[in-house]
Amino acid sequence: MEATHDACPFLGLMNDAQTRYAMPDRRHACHRAEPAAHVTLEQQGVCCLTPGHTACPGVCQGWNGPLPAELRAALPRPSLLLRLRAVGMGAVVLLALGLLSFLVVRAAGLRPAPAVTLAGGLNPRTLTPTLTATASPAPTGTVTPRPTVMPSATVFFASSTPGPVLETPFGPDPLCLVHQVAEGEALEFLVAKYRTSVNVVRAVNDLPTSTLWVGSFLVLCPDRADAAGLPRLRPRFLEERVRVADLAAETGVDAAALRAWNALGADDWVEAKRWVVIPLSP
Repeated sequence: MEATHDACPFLGLMNDAQTRYAMPDRRHACHRAEPAAHVTLEQQGVCCLTPGHTACPGVCQGWNGPLPAELRAALPRPSLLLRLRAVGMGAVVLLALGLLSFLVVRAAGLRPAPAVTLAGGLNPRTLTPTLTATASPAPTGTVTPRPTVMPSATVFFASSTPGPVLETPFGPDPLCLVHQVAEGEALEFLVAKYRTSVNVVRAVNDLPTSTLWVGSFLVLCPDRADAAGLPRLRPRFLEERVRVADLAAETGVDAAALRAWNALGADDWVEAKRWVVIPLSP
């Protein structure tokens, strides 16, 4: 756990209450609630990981039960790729079973079933048996058709801005993107990978040292080595659709600056499930 008094002591990982990251993370949970519950990224950014956590009702007097619904983070849903993969595996299994059934039935139908016919007079000594082999018709195998995965319908709202996910460049010149620190990544590695500089990364993310925390989120400016003129940028993941004006009022940032740094244009709404950067004063 990061040694700081600026973060709530009851904030930690769901399976390890003594560990937390320096920036908002989906794995953070409030262990003051009963039972412990994941906290929204927004609440972490404005309260849990700031000196303002001391004013939180949960810290002052406890929640006396579960975490309030407006502070609980929604459980992540399986990605579309995983759902498509599950459907594809089910189709493969059905095809294999159908093919196996077809082969078994066909192999059984290839064995002839002879029919014996007696021909001749009434004298049993002159009876000559004649064997007539009658082949049973081979059964027709039924192949189970592979299910067709229909794409999910996408609903578009008028005058709205869809947004980028992790590693998607957006914004003005210079472009920026949001990166989640993976295990084994150091600041020098990210600087070389994105062709930027240590000064730019530390200035934009207000990093006091070069130490990075696994799972934390950074704003990176590819192909930018000069930190002059760059503000501090705070990454934020929008759980719900929000008006640009409401987001500006909530964060205390000029709406024009929000539009410029996130390339929102003249749209009134910003869609949910996307990243934005909040430009902060130096």
